[in-house]
Amino acid sequence: MYKCFFLSLIFFPFFAYAQINAEKIQNVLRDSIQNAEPKSVPDSLKTFSPSIQDYQKWNSLEEKKPIDTTLSIQNFYQQNVYQQDNFSYQLPSNWGKPLIPLSIEVKRESKFVPTGKSYFYTLNEAVNYYDVKTPITRFIFENGVREGQFLSTLFTHNPNQQINYAINFNSLRSQGFFQRELVSVKNLTAAVNYKTKNQRYQLETNFISQSNNSDENAGLDSLSIKAYQSNNPDFSDLERLTPNLNTAKSEFQSNSFFINHHFGLFRIGKDSLQQYPFRIYHQLKFKKESYNYAENSDEAYYKFEEFDVKNRKSAKNYKEFSNRALLGFSISDRLKLQAGLVYSLEQNYLDTIFSKPLQIPQKINENRYGVVANAAFLWRDNIQLKGNAEFTNGENFGSQFFVQGNLVARFSDLVKVEGDVKIASEMPSYNLIFNQNFYKPYNFFNADFKNENIQNLRFKLKLPRLSLQAFGGFYNVLNYTYLNENQLPEQSGSALNYFKVGGEYLLSFKKFHFLSRAQYQQVTSNAHLLPLPSVVARLTSYYQSPVFSRNAELQAGFNVKWHTRYKARLFSPILNEFYLQKSGEEIALGNYPQLDVFANLKVRSMRIYFRAENLTSFILPAQNLIMPNQAFRNFKLQMGVHWVLFN
Repeated sequence: MYKCFFLSLIFFPFFAYAQINAEKIQNVLRDSIQNAEPKSVPDSLKTFSPSIQDYQKWNSLEEKKPIDTTLSIQNFYQQNVYQQDNFSYQLPSNWGKPLIPLSIEVKRESKFVPTGKSYFYTLNEAVNYYDVKTPITRFIFENGVREGQFLSTLFTHNPNQQINYAINFNSLRSQGFFQRELVSVKNLTAAVNYKTKNQRYQLETNFISQSNNSDENAGLDSLSIKAYQSNNPDFSDLERLTPNLNTAKSEFQSNSFFINHHFGLFRIGKDSLQQYPFRIYHQLKFKKESYNYAENSDEAYYKFEEFDVKNRKSAKNYKEFSNRALLGFSISDRLKLQAGLVYSLEQNYLDTIFSKPLQIPQKINENRYGVVANAAFLWRDNIQLKGNAEFTNGENFGSQFFVQGNLVARFSDLVKVEGDVKIASEMPSYNLIFNQNFYKPYNFFNADFKNENIQNLRFKLKLPRLSLQAFGGFYNVLNYTYLNENQLPEQSGSALNYFKVGGEYLLSFKKFHFLSRAQYQQVTSNAHLLPLPSVVARLTSYYQSPVFSRNAELQAGFNVKWHTRYKARLFSPILNEFYLQKSGEEIALGNYPQLDVFANLKVRSMRIYFRAENLTSFILPAQNLIMPNQAFRNFKLQMGVHWVLFN
């Protein structure tokens, strides 16, 4: 009965017959800086009455937009240590552990960073720049699991109209309910943007130092899993359950510098924004990264052959230097074209080679040369086209390319269409090509791996008047690279095909709102290589209204998330990647509705969040395994604060 109950809650708004006038509260900007009427003052003094439009942020991947201080349900979804909406993921047992994908991931990240460390990894291109009329300080806080906390602090200031600097520091330390789950993540970002008074020269630059270190337990042993699932009262304290590993650790470090600047060549006209239609663009990036796996003593869990070494530690390093030079041409904001050359030097090197006969090179240098082009076209103010392409050739990994296009079309206020297409031929992650370890099977150099040939199509249809949106996508990849049941890299000889369709609907009645989202997906060929649930769904029911004589705003309700059963992959601490279950011994997991209750309060520019997480554990104890050897944490009271101070 409980399954039918939760499913009816999730899908009810999709099949609601009557449409009720919706308060578009998630789209309304309730900024805490009000536009005041100018006051008459003596002499020549002027009163500055800032609005939220005077506080802008952007990055290399997104256009300028105001800093958001609203109490929207979308902001609530992103109020977590990962700072993103986790609809397409199963949360891990401890904050900071890798998210477990419930849908296919199509993103272009670092070629070196392992999947398990990627969810807290910051790209230089994603660093935000700011333009603010007065200094801003922002604090974000979340309590950790059992012990610890997540803290994010930002300070940004414009000394004058031409220059801004921003310093952001993120720190997470969470112990977890199970043994050997301690996570420590740190990220320091410094960013500067500058422009001359006539905007002929503009500069954006940033530096990032980040680390992601964690204890590794490889899940719980078989006896602990049985004790957990049988509700053994002796193990009601989850810390008493026995992990598979007792001394293992993984460490990831990264330091990177990025500069993006451009200079106008010929002055035409008097409009300061368009007086330089021809520009020279230059981008430079340097990064240095390392990944280490270590055990302080001989672990009995892995049955692999080992090298006879005293120092049970493996370390690999990566350096990248890339340089881009482009010539750009623009006619107002409607047409922008760029084309140029790109060069990159990528170095992979190992600290130790455990055995020479394995023929693993200690160092690989990859010099890549190529061309790059970008284009943006705005037609009739309601249709925008963007595209970018890159082709490079290297001495070790051959030719690679990608072509990506994006369409955004608005038809009055009734319909908005977004589409995205990508065609690429790219090498797999270096983490699956090149590795060394004191465990013999984890020493490999897959020089014969081919490029992954990818075709990806995504679309989104939005109907704002109906508070409805539909989305879908298709993904095809040849030479799909994965970790097999032996935790070793392998490539598929035939194509992997995937598609998804879904929708999101908001049903509102006065101050009560029901926001539901559901997604159906299938891997139609080679499904055993990428197991995913067929359906992922979420319902959020909440009440939102001004309170305390309209001096604050309250948002309170419940959130339930559910997905069908599937043969979830396991996680390899050695490589920090997911791998397949053993054939014939697969265990299907899922069909467990996770219920959270929340209450959020906004006072001026401060948002306070309270969540009672996984209340389902009181109804269905010991039912939720997120991997065959990993249980999910029980009930937890979570608190978060997001406070923006406009000085």
